[in-house]
Amino acid sequence: MTNRISTFLVLGGGGPNGHAADRSRRIVAAAGRGGLRVHLADTAEHLVGVDTADPTVAGVHTVDPRDVEGCRALAESLDPGDGSLAVVGFRASALTAAATAARAVGSPWNAPEAVGLLRDGYACRARLRGLGFAQPDCHVFAGPAEAAAFVSGQRGRWVVKPRDAFNGEGVTVVDAENGPRAARAIASAFASSGRVVVEEFVNGQEFSAEGVFVDGVPQVLGITEKSTTPPPYFVELGHVQPPVHPGVDEARVAGSVCSAVRQLGLTHSLFHVGFWATDRGIVLGEVHARGGGDWIHALVGHRRPGLDVFEAVLRDVAGLPVVIPEADPRRAAAVAALTTPLTGTVAAVHGAAEARELPDTLAVDVLAEPGTVVAGGPVDAFSRLGLVVAAGPDPRRARANAAALLRTVTFELVPDGSVP
Repeated sequence: MTNRISTFLVLGGGGPNGHAADRSRRIVAAAGRGGLRVHLADTAEHLVGVDTADPTVAGVHTVDPRDVEGCRALAESLDPGDGSLAVVGFRASALTAAATAARAVGSPWNAPEAVGLLRDGYACRARLRGLGFAQPDCHVFAGPAEAAAFVSGQRGRWVVKPRDAFNGEGVTVVDAENGPRAARAIASAFASSGRVVVEEFVNGQEFSAEGVFVDGVPQVLGITEKSTTPPPYFVELGHVQPPVHPGVDEARVAGSVCSAVRQLGLTHSLFHVGFWATDRGIVLGEVHARGGGDWIHALVGHRRPGLDVFEAVLRDVAGLPVVIPEADPRRAAAVAALTTPLTGTVAAVHGAAEARELPDTLAVDVLAEPGTVVAGGPVDAFSRLGLVVAAGPDPRRARANAAALLRTVTFELVPDGSVP
């Protein structure tokens, strides 16, 4: 006998702080509202904040979500064999394991082949190009020497990145003059396989489309406009919904993005698709079988009152009705990154409590703490000092409110080694 899905194994379901902890809490709360239970599986350090006394939490399991076989074995050990268990994963590092474990227990989720294709950015670009979607020129090389030789013979700027890293690690914009040095450094630091991707630099405003599958049909929930540091790293410093930038045809973008994720083989969960608005039209960027990071889930939820994106996914997989509220045109929200150009060791953080009390604050997520070593401006997402999230009646006001939070939270730095 096959029962209705009533229990979820959430791989990568913990979160020690910040938006990861918020995601974990939202997943547990969403499951409880639907009369569902969850097993949360993650590394020990990510499980510290889990409320094990919550009746919705059926169990907590220490396993690295990157350990595909370990996660599959855990799923099989929890599976009663009656169709009541489903496996999901919302974090980048958990996607392969979730797809593999879901297939092992026969629960609905994205296929491992589709997840693997998206994980390989070069292969995904080639597939999209073959399907007729505009894509940057892209090349993959066995090692940094080959990548350096290619860049040295090219004109203009190119994006160099490891083929197998997460969250923008090692992404650098280079030209013939600095390409060889950058390619070697990136491959050495981040590319476990040694393979390096070199792709055409796209000159255009960067955005992302945030969406969800319901009953196998993708729908875009919002368009996020990005702001980044200047070359060479292009670290994301802010997000705003809806976009401030004029000229984005949201209906056209949604149609293109939904067509792309379907043709790439996705069937469930959230999706996050980068794109550029250029003189030649929309150029699709990286496609992810997960939601956007940096509190983007909070932007989507704020603009659509009553929507929790994780609840939508759990209910969809469990076969429960899913209602997607309309976006409120009087609501906007923005994220801004806490950074400093200074170097030193954090001695104290000031203003975070005050920032949390301001009327338009949605979140104040301070990652740096006393003892954190700061090496100047960010070179990747992990070297930012935190994130703030603010609401507003329109995107410009939301962005201004987020900027006000940045001015409220300050970091006291001392020379390295001065903090006991």
